[in-house]
Amino acid sequence: MRGVWRRCAPVLLAMSLGAQRADAEPAEPRWFAGTLRVSTGFDWSTGSYGATPDTAILYVPSTISYRWERFPITATPLDELELRVTVPYLRVDGPGVVIDGGSVVPPGFDAGVREGIGDVVVRATWRLLPGGGSRLPLVELGGRLKIPSADRDLGLGTGELDTAVEVGLAHRFGVLSVFGNAGYRFLGDPPEVDLRNGPFASVGASLRLAERWGAGVVYDWRTAAVPGTEDAQELVPFAWADVGRLRVGPYGVFGFSDGSPDYGAGLQLSLEVPVR
Repeated sequence: MRGVWRRCAPVLLAMSLGAQRADAEPAEPRWFAGTLRVSTGFDWSTGSYGATPDTAILYVPSTISYRWERFPITATPLDELELRVTVPYLRVDGPGVVIDGGSVVPPGFDAGVREGIGDVVVRATWRLLPGGGSRLPLVELGGRLKIPSADRDLGLGTGELDTAVEVGLAHRFGVLSVFGNAGYRFLGDPPEVDLRNGPFASVGASLRLAERWGAGVVYDWRTAAVPGTEDAQELVPFAWADVGRLRVGPYGVFGFSDGSPDYGAGLQLSLEVPVR
């Protein structure tokens, strides 16, 4: 299974395309002007990952983020900087060990139910938004730091520091948005498992079906973290709806390899508060 935070990243980008200020006019906001977002939800999946019995993972994140609008990095004022911190709860039922939000099965790990706090994830994302009427895409540059706060003895994490960098592009054609991202992750070196670094990528599209709701799909791939196992390949259909300031985003997961879950489902709930 791909890392839950990595799986959700392109979905969050697609759901936010219509809300971002691609048609905004330059202005001089206060330095702290932006949007505070508090979100939660769940991600549940199950799969064999090439071993017996299956491993089921329940991931419940608590996330707080702040997005500074028109962050002055370039000459244009259409910049954004977002910082996000996620503290998850994990419940793992089966022999799988959670690695970078995914699941692999090192030899000799006993099956069973384990639960507790997962690894804390800190993300920083800078976006350059296209100006009104521009044919240029939205550009994202991001970095992620996974802090080893999960219990390694319970198989909820590796106990090592992981990092990743990525770049994303997105463009809106009326009600249709297309997007993609690619990056590279650097995994720690736990004593129990031989892990390898590697690239990942996603591509997808979303359709705004009405003013406040829409749907889309993402194809997700990443190289296997453990040599000799299959790369992860997943299809993630999703939808979203805005209810006042609350955004509701259900999605499903369908895996196509032993490096992915067989299937899964999730829900994202986020509340945004403008700060002026």
